[in-house]
Amino acid sequence: MMDLKEKAAKIIEDVRSQPGTNPIRMFKALTKNDYINIHGPEHHILDGACLLMAYHNAGGKIDIDEALKKILYEDKICVTGH
Repeated sequence: MMDLKEKAAKIIEDVRSQPGTNPIRMFKALTKNDYINIHGPEHHILDGACLLMAYHNAGGKIDIDEALKKILYEDKICVTGH
C-alpha cells in the first residue's frame, strides 16, 4: 500500500503524460488508477495538478516543473498540516 508521499509522486508522474486541455477529463482518467482514492487526501494534489497540466497544455506560460513541485509542497501542508 502506498503512503501519501508515494501517491503524490505517482500523481505528478502520471499527470505529465495527460494530453489535452480539459482538466476534468484528466481527473477522470487518473482516478481510474487503483492508487487514487477520490475521497482521500490525494485528491487535493490531483485537482491542482490536473488544472496546471491542462493550462500548460493549452499554451499557458508557466514553468510546469516548478508549478507541480509547488503543488506537492503546498498540498502536503494542506493535507498533513506540516
